[in-house]
Amino acid sequence: MLWYREVDLKPKVSVIIVSFKVKDLLRKCLEDLTQEAEKISLEIIVIDNASSDGTVEMLTHMQKSWQALKIIINDKNVGFAKACNQGIKEASGDYILLLNPDTEVSQGTLQALTNYLDEHPEIGVLGCKLVFPDGSLQSLGEKFSSAWEIFKEQVLFSKTWRRFLWHKAAISGGFREVDYVSGACLMTRRDIIRNVGLFKEDYFMYGEDLEFCYRVKQAGWRVGVLTGVKVIHLHSKSTEQNLSEVLFHSVQNSIRNVASLYGRKRARLGFIFYIVGLSARAILAIFRQNKTPKDYLRCIKKLLSARVLQEEP
Repeated sequence: MLWYREVDLKPKVSVIIVSFKVKDLLRKCLEDLTQEAEKISLEIIVIDNASSDGTVEMLTHMQKSWQALKIIINDKNVGFAKACNQGIKEASGDYILLLNPDTEVSQGTLQALTNYLDEHPEIGVLGCKLVFPDGSLQSLGEKFSSAWEIFKEQVLFSKTWRRFLWHKAAISGGFREVDYVSGACLMTRRDIIRNVGLFKEDYFMYGEDLEFCYRVKQAGWRVGVLTGVKVIHLHSKSTEQNLSEVLFHSVQNSIRNVASLYGRKRARLGFIFYIVGLSARAILAIFRQNKTPKDYLRCIKKLLSARVLQEEP
């Protein structure tokens, strides 16, 4: 593992970006952040999980002209949570922002988030409205995983319908309290991490944002999103390269969280809903060109063989 670091003044915000084979998207994200850096003091810490697409070369070139950019280069893919923790340990800002490399940050976004946290010390985690490139709603904060939420998502396809049905809160422009904020754009305080700890590194990818926000809420802080501030999220560009593996980790960690929050009986029910949903998507994938049925079937096979519910939550 190689480390690159430049000395700079103490920043207001430390932006943590975990990258894996998304060089062009990462470059665009960093270019957006250079504009934000003109209005608020930032340090950008990019943790690259052994990309082989020229990402490291691009980063080292950009760093020559931007001292606020720090780089951590891993010699293997250590997962999202562990890579985030690597960046957090190197961060020096008052606020920590987790940001996916496949996001487009509008001017003033970071200023709005930090201003709100400055004015509301009771808030421990703050996010914003995530939208797809076509402007449709992707996330406005999320609810904790439960058997019912899994049923709605996997069997009723609630997330698909949500793209076309704007929630009133999505355009109200205020603060909305939620269970947890997506790790694609999640801002928290340095003091919060000192109090509740880092992200759980046994969550390779997905579910770590829910688990972290749960600990924050248990410690007495509020969690929410600013509905009038948006970030475009291309969604899963770095993970769609191995869909079956991504789905496996997503389902495994979701079931783990359900077991922790509501018990193993509810988790078993949620697991059944996932198998039904993945089976339905395998059938639908026959008519879609961007995904193959084999990805879903591989995931189902791995989930059944892994026996995820036999482990203690």
